[in-house]
Amino acid sequence: MRKFTNICGIALACLSIAGVSTVAINSGLTIPTVAAASRENIDIANRDIANYLANCQQYE
Repeated sequence: MRKFTNICGIALACLSIAGVSTVAINSGLTIPTVAAASRENIDIANRDIANYLANCQQYE
């Protein structure tokens, strides 16, 4: 169950990154703003994933 949850979390993070990339490609003149926002979103996603994994480790 834990592996399934980890895979779902990673898949969600990848889909989020892919979605932000699509927005950056399709947005034309606003690419610098979207690129800055996507970097922030990636940092937040990475922090959330790290917190989740740290939380899971305490149950192992």
